Amino acid sequence: MTPERWQRIKVILEELEGVPAEDCGKRADFLCGGDAELRREVGEFLTESDAAEFLQDVVGDAAVRVREAAAGEFAVERRVGNYRILRRVGKGGQGSVFEAVRDDGAFQQRVAIKLIQWELETDATRERFRQERQILAGLEHPYIARLLDGGETPEGTPYLVMEFVDGLPLNQAAAEWPLRRKLELFLKICSAIEEAHRQLVIHRDLKPANILVTAAGDPKLLDFGIAKLVEGGAGKTRTALAAMTPDYASPEQVRGQSVSTASDVYSLGVVLYQLLTGRKPYHLETASAVEMDRAICETEPPSPKLGDELDDIILTALRKEPSRRYGTVQSFAEDVTRYLNHEPVRARPDTFRYRARKFARRNWVGVIAASVALGGILAGSGVAVYQARIAQQRFQQVRHLANTFLFDFHDAIADLPGSTKARLLIVKTALEYLDNLSKSAGRDASLQAEVANAYERVAVVQGQPRAANLGDTAGAAASYRKAAELYESIAKGNAKYKLDAARARNRLAFVEANINQFAQARDDSRRAFEIASSLPAQNNAEVLNLLISLNDVAGEIAQFSGGLAAAGPYVKKAASLREEWAHTVPPPDPITVAVESSLTHQRVGRWMMSTGSLTEAAKELELSLDYFKRAALLDPLNARYQRNYMGALSGLAALYGADWVPNLQEYEKGIPLARSAAELAERLLAADPNNLDMASLHSGFLLMLAYDLWKTNPQQGAEEARKGVGEWRKLIAGGKMAQRDREMAINGVRLAIPIAGSSLHSREGLALAREVVAEGRRIVVGVPPQDDQNWFLSEVLVADANEALAMGETAEAKRMLDEAIAVTKPFIGEADKVEETAMPAANLYASLEHFHAAAGDCAAARTWRNRAVEMWRKLAANHEYSRLRSDRLNAIRFTCNAGR
Repeated sequence: MTPERWQRIKVILEELEGVPAEDCGKRADFLCGGDAELRREVGEFLTESDAAEFLQDVVGDAAVRVREAAAGEFAVERRVGNYRILRRVGKGGQGSVFEAVRDDGAFQQRVAIKLIQWELETDATRERFRQERQILAGLEHPYIARLLDGGETPEGTPYLVMEFVDGLPLNQAAAEWPLRRKLELFLKICSAIEEAHRQLVIHRDLKPANILVTAAGDPKLLDFGIAKLVEGGAGKTRTALAAMTPDYASPEQVRGQSVSTASDVYSLGVVLYQLLTGRKPYHLETASAVEMDRAICETEPPSPKLGDELDDIILTALRKEPSRRYGTVQSFAEDVTRYLNHEPVRARPDTFRYRARKFARRNWVGVIAASVALGGILAGSGVAVYQARIAQQRFQQVRHLANTFLFDFHDAIADLPGSTKARLLIVKTALEYLDNLSKSAGRDASLQAEVANAYERVAVVQGQPRAANLGDTAGAAASYRKAAELYESIAKGNAKYKLDAARARNRLAFVEANINQFAQARDDSRRAFEIASSLPAQNNAEVLNLLISLNDVAGEIAQFSGGLAAAGPYVKKAASLREEWAHTVPPPDPITVAVESSLTHQRVGRWMMSTGSLTEAAKELELSLDYFKRAALLDPLNARYQRNYMGALSGLAALYGADWVPNLQEYEKGIPLARSAAELAERLLAADPNNLDMASLHSGFLLMLAYDLWKTNPQQGAEEARKGVGEWRKLIAGGKMAQRDREMAINGVRLAIPIAGSSLHSREGLALAREVVAEGRRIVVGVPPQDDQNWFLSEVLVADANEALAMGETAEAKRMLDEAIAVTKPFIGEADKVEETAMPAANLYASLEHFHAAAGDCAAARTWRNRAVEMWRKLAANHEYSRLRSDRLNAIRFTCNAGR
């Protein structure tokens, strides 16, 4: 449900307040104006009596039968599967829970059986049952009730068999416990929810009744019945009154918006508030949607009055905006642990006075002794010490201010759309402060590390490829080099900075590869591997993360510089390391796991795509898209995850129909993916117009969409091509694009040339072709003649030749083809070794065939055609894409009229 839809429903519900029950249905009909879907949604948010009346009107007798079945009792001693019912122990919105025993003679076992007794006749209900069973089967944790069995009764009623928990509801069991014991119990509850989140499961109905406490004092979480696998599984993520408990629901649940792990953080905040105070933060007189919205979404909860730190912890969890709560349940639990250990909590303002007070509380004996000793020293130190103290105090104040800029301010806005220019100002200001301090601080390693970190952050905003940046890649490389050299200088005396040094050197290599400085990139990549070789990787998440990144970058350098086969080992090693990283202790948070899993599948898929294994590549890229979608759902306000999702969409779209890479030529499948990527890029660019990386991506996605549409609907393709070409011209005119981005942009616009020639106006196509050739020539300036980077220029020359030939300008077509032959001559004999070079070679051969056929030179035309046939035949033995090209070429009949 969108926010706009909710506002419309809210207005109607406000109109219905005070209307007598017997008139409520008719009044709701009038206010909904014949909109049946709106009427249904309004009905779901009415009070219980009104909802029952509405349900009967809409669903009819089937709903009545379901309600009657749900209200009935299962007979004692009745059998369900291998179990005998003893008594009913609970009843909820989804059905009843019974105590039972296994009595099939195999072994004795006491269990809880949950019978699902509502909406029995719908596929949606059965899907929810199967989903719940799958969720519970995957959850293994000492504080989560285990799923043992499941099935359906002879009447078709689905059931779950679960571990029987003999305990009391949370608030009843812990009512008289001291504060520390309650908090320690709460930490156990958090550990169970953390495990569920790691399995990408959101509980969505956390409340004391769903948390039983055993006689041993351990919690057991029950009822993941309304939990939903994060990727969306069956149906849309939507929460109505029947699927949540209003007193514990988050604002986004109340308003029917997307639910994430932040919703569970909020509910845990309510649970902790009630556990420690004996009251709820909100008091709801009714369950009406209007009152829920006012109380939960608009009214700030009253202070628990437990003390500053505990109040701040709880109120942080209860913030209205998901992005302002604790990012994970783990971070919530960590703050509670800090409170118990008398350490500074993150929910409190981080002042020197506060930290000093906490330090003194933890180390009071040492502080008293140090104070006595210090008093004696200060008594005889005089004015000189006083002045030195003032100077040092100012030094530390400036240093603290710089780091506040660098870390707190910058990180708070880093993933917000529209923040690129502001981020550069922040990190440059911090760098200026730190650089000045370092000149007067001598060999203070920690300060030098802060300066190096500032250089890294400046580099990201200047021109880090695939991140929001301002297009200054040369500046980014220079900043990364300074950072790497600083880290390496201090790492000689302190090994803890080795990881930072390797990371900075690796990022430098990545930027260099993106501006075609491959020799330097390979050297810096090797240097990064050397530095990292002495770091302990076993069960060390941070080092494993670094090694993953090193292999990712090395693989990309190999691929960029023409060695696709060489990229394979790096891709596979990175995938293996990511698998190891995901099982480190403590395990990473679920968002990071989703992002890294998606990157694994994405890189393996792209490598398979490059080597021609397209069907297998499609499977990997589909999985990558799935994981990126999970990350976006877990943190829907994070622009970086939205960008990742956009990249996954475009990667899969390219596999289906981007003719500059090996593809399946299933253009219809590519259209919705390319369209979604282009629309998402447009939204992100509108929020951050200074982001040159996003502008480049937006242009490329528009051109990809245009090409797919042109293959299926020429008119629509022409309209999109106009937009994409316009955006491309703006980018080229700006002159700030990185080398690799310029190449990608030209590859995209090259596909628009035939669209311009056939669908718009042929002269326009030829003019665009000439623009592209001019840009292509600029890119290969300084590239050695023997470097197969010249294939790139050959591609744009061929595109121009084809348009010139279509216009009857034979002389220009010949000039372009002669130049293409000349620039590829040093390595054209190797074209049949890998598909990456076979593709541009095939385009050149096809263009030469058409040129000679048009001139009536059938012998020459057949020669060029035979070269293409033989090349694809040779590659087809090992590559799926080559088989497709070979079959397609053999299916086309050779035609040529000699003697023209």
